[in-house]
Amino acid sequence: MTRTVDLNNCSCHSFVSKVIHITLPRTIHEDDIHISSMTPHTLPQGLLPEQNPPLEKRLKTMSTTTPQPTLATREAIDFWPATPLSPMEDKWQSLRCRFINAKPIGAWDDFILSEWELEACAWEDFHPHTETNFVLAGELHIHSEGKTVILGPGDSARVNPGQTGRYWAPVYARMVTIYGPNPEGLESHSFRYETLNKEQEG
Repeated sequence: MTRTVDLNNCSCHSFVSKVIHITLPRTIHEDDIHISSMTPHTLPQGLLPEQNPPLEKRLKTMSTTTPQPTLATREAIDFWPATPLSPMEDKWQSLRCRFINAKPIGAWDDFILSEWELEACAWEDFHPHTETNFVLAGELHIHSEGKTVILGPGDSARVNPGQTGRYWAPVYARMVTIYGPNPEGLESHSFRYETLNKEQEG
């Protein structure tokens, strides 16, 4: 059935200041509304008042605007067809990704699988969940809490929850990334992108 949610009266009013109509299979309460950790860089028209909002706002949107994906379908096999990698931002052509089985929206109890490419660039963020990277090609550097590791093809490393991780490829890296469960729907933050000179050492 259809419910009208006045976003001016909920905790997310700093991002959206309008009334929207959404169709839900049950009654929605204010506690059901979350600001997401990360979303695709293209948001629905009219969701935010700015045509080109800053990164922090582009990566945060209402979980009510996109149905929360079902990670476990109870089928014998879950299949996710291939999709192309795309830049996180149009101006960040060196940082490309695709979320494979679900997008990190709201809370999730399963894992979230994604693929990333970095080309002479660095990315930094804080996650409330684990982030494990398995390198497919190139060389990936990871730094967190004073420790740095360098990964080549076949290597993997995990940044544990509640820490800021910095990931960079002096030349190129391609990896599969696994986000661990985030049952409380806590937010990621402290996003930072940086371009590197290909001669620059990690």
